[in-house]
Amino acid sequence: MNETGIAWTDYTWGFFSGCKKVDELCRFCYAEHLSEQHRRGAEAKGEPSAAFPHGFDLTIRTHKLREPATLLKSRGPSL
Repeated sequence: MNETGIAWTDYTWGFFSGCKKVDELCRFCYAEHLSEQHRRGAEAKGEPSAAFPHGFDLTIRTHKLREPATLLKSRGPSL
């Protein structure tokens, strides 16, 4: 979970990364460009990309499903 500057919430949480192209306009996707750039930068250093281990392929991150419960136990309720 990530702390955020969004006024109506304390944290953001997502257990998916990447995306699936569904339209021809997806070729202009800035998020895919940034994720691939991040992955290539990590690989150039000889490291795996923790943020995008599968590039921009749609990935379900099951380990993140436990994060809200862990946060609740450690910090209590939040917005």
